[in-house]
Amino acid sequence: MPNIINKVSIITLTYNNHNDLIKTIESVANQKLPKDVSIEYIIADDGSLDFDLEYYVAKLKSFPELLGSKVYKNEENLGTVKSFNKAIKISSGELIVPLSCSDVFASDDVLLQIVNYFQQNDELLALGKSLTVNNEEILSEYQEKLILGDTDSILKEIVLRKNFLSGACTYYTRRLLDDYGLFDEGYSLLEDFPFYVNILNDGVKIGYISQPCIKYDDNGVSKSGSLHPKLVSDLKRLRSHILEMNILTKEEREYFLFWKLWSVREKIRHPIIAIKQLVKKYVK
Repeated sequence: MPNIINKVSIITLTYNNHNDLIKTIESVANQKLPKDVSIEYIIADDGSLDFDLEYYVAKLKSFPELLGSKVYKNEENLGTVKSFNKAIKISSGELIVPLSCSDVFASDDVLLQIVNYFQQNDELLALGKSLTVNNEEILSEYQEKLILGDTDSILKEIVLRKNFLSGACTYYTRRLLDDYGLFDEGYSLLEDFPFYVNILNDGVKIGYISQPCIKYDDNGVSKSGSLHPKLVSDLKRLRSHILEMNILTKEEREYFLFWKLWSVREKIRHPIIAIKQLVKKYVK
């Protein structure tokens, strides 16, 4: 059955990266929605030393469109996962829309299109298109997989090759979060990837909103050339969890171990698997 959406909770997390927060706030304030759907905007700072709480409280009050706004600062740094969960618990909308600090909505009617999608469809979460600051589509090569909605195929793709599902433009119904719980706080920075793996393994379909939803600012712990140590630790934990799930064939498991989990030393200790994988990749 289609979703009932009376309120949208937009959540922006910040941590030592709020220099461009004003443009994100303005993007939210410019969104158009039907009169029977309200916006609740939550800005959650995760203990930045220089986050001026009073300034942003006053700034939000200057936008009459954002009367349902909340802004707060965690007393200590919780990490992305716990900070996001805390903001979701504070929120009250039927639809959770993350908007990363310094990202902006691609146009003024994006939120309207997102709400319309959920009101017309029964998916419990959906992924929108994202654009770079140069208006290049990031997810274009994976559109067919999302349109077909083959959960097994998408699960194998993100586990074995590349996670093309971007948490920056994934939108969650509260019904889904009530059913599956919030993000796993055993992780520090990685909230979306473990969540995708678990729900896809359970057969939950990810909807696809076929229009650009955000313009993506290419910064952050998961977007730079070198990964944050906590993110590296999170990925290792997730990959160990995937092995325990027994969702991979013997051949897929060898591929996964060699390319995703093993160190150079471990690869050397398994020469037969190493030769097999290297031949498959480099010998045509």
